[in-house]
Formats: sequence, C-alpha cells, structure tokens
Amino acid sequence: MRRRLWLVVTVVLAGTLVLGGWAALTHRISYVVTNGVSMQPLYRAGDLVVVVRSSSYHRGQIVAYHGGGVTILHRIIGGDADGFTTKGDNNQSIDPGHPRAADLLGHAVLHIPAGGIWLRRLTSPPVLAGAAFMLAMGTGTAVRHRRRRRLRMAGTNIEPPAAPGMTAALAALRSPRLRVAALVLAALGLPGAALGIAAWTRPPSRSVPAPQPPARTVTFSYATTVEPTAAYDGTVVTSPDPVFRTVANDIVVTYAYTGPPGQISVAARLSNASGWHSTVPLSPGRSFSGTAYTGTVHLDLDALQARADTGAEATGMGSGEVEVAIVARVATATGTPFTPALKLKLTPAVLTVADGGLVVTDPAPKPTSIVVPQTLAAGGRDLVRVSTARAVSAALLLGSLLAIAFLVAARRYRPVAEEEDIQRRYRPLLVEVTPTAPPAGRQVVRVTKFRTLVRLAERYSLLITHWPTEDSTMFSVQDESTTYWYATGSGTWPVPITTVAVPVAAPAHEDTPDPSHWELSMPEAKDDVTDLANGSLFQEEVRFAIDTTGGTRLCLMLMDLDGFTAVNDEHGRATGDAVLIEVAERLRRAVRPRDLVARLEADNFGILLENVGHAAVEGIAKRILRIVNEAISIDGRTLSVQASLGIAQSDAAQDAATLIEHAGAALVAARSTAPAQVAWFAGDTEPESP
Repeated sequence: MRRRLWLVVTVVLAGTLVLGGWAALTHRISYVVTNGVSMQPLYRAGDLVVVVRSSSYHRGQIVAYHGGGVTILHRIIGGDADGFTTKGDNNQSIDPGHPRAADLLGHAVLHIPAGGIWLRRLTSPPVLAGAAFMLAMGTGTAVRHRRRRRLRMAGTNIEPPAAPGMTAALAALRSPRLRVAALVLAALGLPGAALGIAAWTRPPSRSVPAPQPPARTVTFSYATTVEPTAAYDGTVVTSPDPVFRTVANDIVVTYAYTGPPGQISVAARLSNASGWHSTVPLSPGRSFSGTAYTGTVHLDLDALQARADTGAEATGMGSGEVEVAIVARVATATGTPFTPALKLKLTPAVLTVADGGLVVTDPAPKPTSIVVPQTLAAGGRDLVRVSTARAVSAALLLGSLLAIAFLVAARRYRPVAEEEDIQRRYRPLLVEVTPTAPPAGRQVVRVTKFRTLVRLAERYSLLITHWPTEDSTMFSVQDESTTYWYATGSGTWPVPITTVAVPVAAPAHEDTPDPSHWELSMPEAKDDVTDLANGSLFQEEVRFAIDTTGGTRLCLMLMDLDGFTAVNDEHGRATGDAVLIEVAERLRRAVRPRDLVARLEADNFGILLENVGHAAVEGIAKRILRIVNEAISIDGRTLSVQASLGIAQSDAAQDAATLIEHAGAALVAARSTAPAQVAWFAGDTEPESP
C-alpha cells in the first residue's frame, strides 16, 4: 500500500512538473514579482503574482504586459478597438500604452504576499546545493531506517528483500541509452554553473529614467476682416493686434494642438475685478487620434459684452474691464488634463491680448526613475533576463547533481545471482546437508518462490537445508508430514521420489495478493498492545495456509471475551490493556507452538491450527477455556473474563473469507447460548481424527 501511495505521489508530482514546465514554456502561465507602489494597497513590493493567459479579458481584471522595458501589472479600466486602457490603483493617471489581448501575459489568479522575496532566496545557489545534499542524505537515511524496521519486525537477522522498484531503476540506468542521457544531463552542470556565475554576480534589476510623455502645446491666434478705415492699414486684423470694436465685432480664434491624442473642447471664461465670472461653451468635446489637431471658434464681442453687463447689473458692481479667457481643455491618456488659455481684455472700445502670450506649453514633469529587469547580453543583443538565467542555472545544477548521483549508484550496482542473493539474505536459516531421499509416500510440494520456503521455515521454527547439484542448488523444508522444496535454475528433485499433487484453492478475488509476498505490502504485522499478530497478518496467514495445504486438516477459531467491556468501564483503559496482555500470554500457552494466535480487534482473538483433526481441536478448545477463564490479578485487583469460542473446519472448496465468516457465525452461536461456550459451524463435516 505504501509503495502504491508513493507511486501515486511520484506520478502526480512528475505530472505537475511536466504540466508546469509546458505552461511556462508556452507562456500560458507566468509570474510577476512586484516592484513600486502603483498597485498599493493590494500589492506591495516583493509580492509574487501568478498570471494565466486567457482568450478574452474584461474591465476590472488585473493584467500583466510588457511596456517600456518592464512588466506592468495594472487593472483594466476601459478599452476600444485600439486596445485596453489600464491604470494602477495607486496612480492618478492612466497608462500611456494600449495593449491588445495578444500583448497581455495574462490576468492575475494567485497572489502570494512576499512570495517574490522567498522565491529569490529559495532559488539561490547555496539553498539549491543544500537541498540537493539533504535529498541525497535523506534518501540513504530513509533506506537504512526502513531496513532496520523490517529487521525488527522479522525478529531475526535475515535481511529483507531489496525494493524491486529501486533495483529495476538501477538496472535500467545501466543501459547504454539511459547512461548517455544521464551523462548529457550531468554535463549540463558546466553551462549551468557558468550561467549561474554570470547571473548571480549582478543584480536582477536596475533603475533607469522613466519614459517621459510627449510635450503638449497649444498655439492660439485670432483674425477678423474689417472695412477699409484709418484704424488699420489693411482689411484683415490678426493677433496680437488690438481689435477696435467700432470697426469689428466678430473674430475667429484658431487653436493648434500638438501632443498625444485625446479629446479637446473649448470655452470662454468671463470675469471682472469685482469677482463675477461666467463660462460660455464655444466648442463641444471632439476626439482625435493623431498627434496634431487644429480647430476654430467664433467670438461675438457684443454678445460677450452684453453677458458681462447683465452680470454687472445683477451684482450692482459695474462691469468695467472684462477678462476673456479662451480655454482649450485637452484630455489625453497620460498625465492630467491640459488646460491652456488665451487671455484677452475686453472693454467697450477695444479687445487686446493680456499677459500669457499666444503659445502655451504643458510644463514637463519632474524626471523619475523606474526599475527594469537586468538582462544578460552578448554581441550587443539582450539574450535572457537575469532572474530567468538564475532559475535556469539552478535547474541545470540540480539536474546535474541528481544525474551524477544516479550514475554513481548505477556504477556501484551489480546484479546478484539468485543463489548468491539467497545466501547473503537468509544465511541464518540455511544449513548445507548431504542430499537424502525422503521416505516413500511422503508428500512433496514444490514452491514457486523461495520466500514461501522462508515463510514455512519461520512459521514452524525449522531450518532450510540445501545442497548443490550440477546446474542449480536445491533448498528444502520438512515438517511432520510434508517436504517443501525449491530449486534455482532448472534443478529437479533427486529420484527416486513419489510426488503427490496438492490441490490449491483459487483465490476469492482476482486482486488477492500473492500470499508469499504479503510482507512487502504490510510491514506492520504486530498488534501494538499484545505483541500478537494483527488482523491483516492473520487474514494473510489463513489465505496462505489454504493455498499451501489445499484447505485440508485446517481449523480456525475465533474467540471473544465476555465481561471485558465492564473491566474497561470500571477500571480504565490501562487495566483493560493489562488484561488483554495476560489473555494473549495464556493463549500462547494453550495452543501448540506452531499455531498462530492473533488479536483481531478490541477483545476478539483468532487462532489458526494446521494439520489437526477434530479431536485435537476439541482438546485445544477445552484447554483455552480453562486457562483463559481463570481469575486475573492486576495491581492487587482480581478480575475475571469469560471466553467464548467459534470453530470452523476448512475443506478444499473454501477460501479464506468463507472460512473466517463460518467461524464468526459459530462464535455468534456460542455467545447466544451462554458465556464460556464452544460452538462449531453447523455446516462443517467433521474430519477424521488424527
């Protein structure tokens, strides 16, 4: 189960890495380490933001795109056919660029505060080198820990089998193709180190002057046509000449704008010394897309004077001299609105230009600097960002270290012949003998896996005898009635010998594990309280016994303690555990040394008896009741429990699950009769006595 779990975890991690690498290489997923304050308080400097590319974007999304040599992370506030309009939450002005959907790196999906700071720290060469060292040390420590734990569970000096997955991996790495691939990966450590030196000897970013928006300028002028008169030399009056109202009343004001595109509108703002003021719209807002725009408005001086006189009459202050400011309001994508004005003085006699002139320019903002990514260059061309080069170098170095570690392990790995492996791993159980033929008529069973022979020897406390032949080595275990043998290579049992076929019951389910390999999937096989076998081991042993004996002369007992719940309730859990330990010890004394005793759960126990007849089972059951039902002394208190036994005899047609179910039904019958009773499963046929 653990191996399968680790396999699933490994596959998931590998799939995640492959998917992440594919997404990063195809730019479907990117990340931004924030700088500056444009998105405060949502994002602060050093935060990590993951962005995902999408087929469409909408107003309100936070998107990332390249602009002015930096990666910008701002919010979409609008858009048109020319692209999206973006703005930082903490900025007063909108961004000058209008990125299209294809220009966007993606929209923000994950925000990790201070994640960028930790990313830089974790991808530094010292941290990666330390991680690789700890990984190598941790792998060796884990292997040694698992080996010591298996040895403790086995209770012997037998070395557990090597993990087949690791052996297969090392053996596969010895193949020429994979070895060449590992060598290539190891060799990539050199360019990785060179790239790392170049990337880690310079900062990942630098400050550069911020790009300044184009200057915005408006040039005003006016003109009017007059009759020939002594007031002027010609018939056309142009700025900045005064306009005498006795000869002219309507004038045309021209405004010429240069700068970024936007929207422009014009109005006349009237005011006088008394504080009165009024605004007269002259031209509604008009949008333009070029870098220059020219427009005109008409001024009716009599209408403006009448408006000023009406205001003076209402205030009772007198109109006096009226200041007329022709204000052009220009709204562009960068900066604040630009409001240049042509200031004129209007009296009942003349219109003249006031202070300020005819050309108005937006004052340039103070120079600022921005932080841009540092790049590695060669031949005058930028190749890669320093931050990207750091990550690539770290990945190359880590991959190179892993490849070198596996190459060293593969070099040290040497395939071991089966006989040599058996001798090294199971030496305490082996004894070399001179081959002798067993008595005629003795049942002989050939096992297909050597581990099955080891299981038999451990169960019956026997040794494994072995002797060499011409082309193999023979191994054998003999119990009271059967000889089990295994041969390496193509060895056969020496003749003469009478071989008896043993029927083997088919497993109940196709996914039933091979009983000779249960220990690989269940290393924890002992009960924590009683030190008996646990329920998992007991079930595997029942399956193993049925498979090796064909279900003949096999008996299963299930035992329950009446009164144990009262002991737990009255005296506590510790006293209950002490009772279970004492009952387990008494069960060991009541059965034969080769019989298996297990604690299944709570106060339920199981006993597996092999090569036994009905009469022997009856005797063992009576001995169990007599010994277990005796009073128990715990910490000066005398306690008692009563055992009930359910017994089921196996036959060749049964599987483990059915046998356990029959024994459970018999236990229910025993408990329903009275405490301290024994009941056999009603459907069993009593076998012959031994």
